[in-house]
Amino acid sequence: MFPKRAISSLAAVLLLQGVPAGAPAAEPGVAIAVTGPEEVVFRHAADACDLWHIPDAPARAFRDAAGTVHLVAAHDVNRAMTGPDLNRVRVDCRVIFEGAHRDDPAQFDDRAWLAGFYTVDGRTVHALVHNEWQGHRRPDRCPAATYMRCWYNAVTAAVSRDGGYRFERAGKHALVAALPYRFDSASGRHAGYFGPSNIVRHAGHFYAMIFTERRGAQQRGVCLIRTADLGKPGAWRAWDGGGFTVAFADPYRQEVASPDRHVCRPLPGLSHAVGSVTRDEATGLFIAVLLGAREGETGLFYATSPDLLSWSGMRLILRAPHFGRWRCGEPSPVGYPSLLDPDSPSASFETVSGEAFLYLTRFNPEGCRLGPDRDLVRLPVTVTPLR
Repeated sequence: MFPKRAISSLAAVLLLQGVPAGAPAAEPGVAIAVTGPEEVVFRHAADACDLWHIPDAPARAFRDAAGTVHLVAAHDVNRAMTGPDLNRVRVDCRVIFEGAHRDDPAQFDDRAWLAGFYTVDGRTVHALVHNEWQGHRRPDRCPAATYMRCWYNAVTAAVSRDGGYRFERAGKHALVAALPYRFDSASGRHAGYFGPSNIVRHAGHFYAMIFTERRGAQQRGVCLIRTADLGKPGAWRAWDGGGFTVAFADPYRQEVASPDRHVCRPLPGLSHAVGSVTRDEATGLFIAVLLGAREGETGLFYATSPDLLSWSGMRLILRAPHFGRWRCGEPSPVGYPSLLDPDSPSASFETVSGEAFLYLTRFNPEGCRLGPDRDLVRLPVTVTPLR
């Protein structure tokens, strides 16, 4: 997620990509292979409703009660593509959600990206929101006035009551996950919980993944959160290494005496931000797709899990330039991967079976800069059980 300006330094995008993974923990249980050429889903030069209408988050999809599919690859002015199925969506320039640009970080309501959806009936659609407080826009609060040093992030909730055509904050206090520490301009770095994955249902609960940087008692890595009630933002709990006992604290509404009780335990084996999580119908395994690097090799990877807690080693799907490590003169880099199956019976597209598409953002360099010119593309893939 970027501020609305051309990016001349790529330091701003490294935080969501993690560090090189360690040795593989286990075989993945499925093989994922690209089977055809790239298809363009959204071409910025032809389809953008304004300059900063860009795919700046992993593609998500859901199906409303009338059968219309909504595809969202969000920026902070959130729009959707809609159509009769995932293969025939077109841009709708109506804004479906936008943060309130509030100056006070205690409101957790500045810039907002719709990042993960779930619907049961196609009418009420719940969403997790990547919520950035951009302190560089408020130099009185953050004298450094630089994006990375003044970035304070949280996860909030939004909801649509009309099948996804318009979202609103899920109540006055829509906070899902925040660090137990207030914004501190003296820290000199970004902080918070970032980039929620899509939402999947498993064993009576709803699950999602978020990425976090190290600060205080919080360790860096991928955290798993779950809830039994999507209608209550404060009901989400994080994995603590033994159970889902961590209740996130709002440091602006309460005195946090023991911060270590309000931070999540990162999952072992997932050292990169997760683009999406889907369940393979043939094996029952969950598949996480990630943009990352391993042993000097950058590209799109995947890992699998039977329970969302224990993960296999990462396996490469496709070598590709990493947008967080791109250098002038290299081929166009990619980012924000997600796996979607047009034939998924789930209204929230949380399953894959046999054939699917790997969606990603293809950046189109402008000289030696990565700016708003970027396209949403997809690659056909097969998902095959390993015997």
